Amino acid sequence: MRGGNSTVRYQERKTKLIDSRYGPLEVYDNDRITDHFASYHGHARPQLAMLLSLLRKGDAVIDAGAHIGSFAVPIAKAIGQSGQLIAVEANPDTYAILSRNLKRHGIDAKAYNNGISNRTGETLFVHINRGENSGADSLAKSADGPVVETVTIDEIADSPIDLIKIDVEGMEFEALMSARRTIEGSRPIIFLEYSRRRQRKRGVSPADFDAFVRRFGYRTFVNLCPGQAASDRFEIAELAGIGKLWSMSDLVLIPADSNRLPAKIVPAASSRMRRYLLKQRLRDISGIPKRFFKEFLR
Repeated sequence: MRGGNSTVRYQERKTKLIDSRYGPLEVYDNDRITDHFASYHGHARPQLAMLLSLLRKGDAVIDAGAHIGSFAVPIAKAIGQSGQLIAVEANPDTYAILSRNLKRHGIDAKAYNNGISNRTGETLFVHINRGENSGADSLAKSADGPVVETVTIDEIADSPIDLIKIDVEGMEFEALMSARRTIEGSRPIIFLEYSRRRQRKRGVSPADFDAFVRRFGYRTFVNLCPGQAASDRFEIAELAGIGKLWSMSDLVLIPADSNRLPAKIVPAASSRMRRYLLKQRLRDISGIPKRFFKEFLR
């Protein structure tokens, strides 16, 4: 295991212990993700429910961008003691909280304090989000945060993998590229956060994503339900191409020949999907009042 090296000082965040629907969790105080637990009794509950619906007991899962463990803990409970969890978190402070939360729940996971990249051994800095959103910490070639070393997903996947979750604040495509051997050999389900804006900043186009998906024979799905809600309801729809997405979305990539394809799928050409994509496009247009969405998209 490679560890982070906190050589640069920055303002430390305070933490607290909360009772969550998954059991006790240590979280950052005054933080957006902590607010989600207070408002919805969980973070990204519909997305997590969608992910958990695709898991089975005994699965091997990589959580790249595990943060404090808001997904890692319920994933570990879902796959059971016969399963394997590999959790990766770049920020040393957040990694420490993740490790304590895993230990608190008796979860025997492999945990790495590293960044995920398509190049192993690269030295990067953690860019600390100065707002109240620790989940938005990212990696940069220069920043005022701690120094970490990168690993590839292929490097840490030392056995067959059933699912890879990737939430690495704009480096999702690099993470995919770092997992090519694992994807080709294990054919895992891939759950990832996609942001057209963040990918554009890194020189990655929607066509690059779509080409990667087609190359490995995957189908792309999206949850039509809100990302944050006080319920576990999700609705899986097939997406004809990532280029149709404009605002941030959580995607599920599933091999076309997988026996874990959802039983109920909203077709890509359905009116429900067209409505979702219209809503996405409108959200990307700046300056439109929120009340417009409530009235027009009701």
